[in-house]
Amino acid sequence: MIIYLMIGFLIGVVALFCFLYIKWLESRLEETIKQLDNSNRKNEQLKQEINNAQIRKNIEENNRLQSDNDVDQLLEQGGYLRNNK
Repeated sequence: MIIYLMIGFLIGVVALFCFLYIKWLESRLEETIKQLDNSNRKNEQLKQEINNAQIRKNIEENNRLQSDNDVDQLLEQGGYLRNNK
């Protein structure tokens, strides 16, 4: 009878340690997921900032080209051609 109680106690202790280990693993996993979420958010923000910078650069280039075209059109209307293109 005592042997059965000892075996039951050992099984209970092992089960308790397994349960605690699983809970510890879950907390580590949750922490890792939070870090990945934060990292993904930062990456998305950086991508958006890069995209916005590229859009601003493209708009500035388009505005510059448009103003060059406007100048060329005015020069052509006046009978002049700009040769430095």
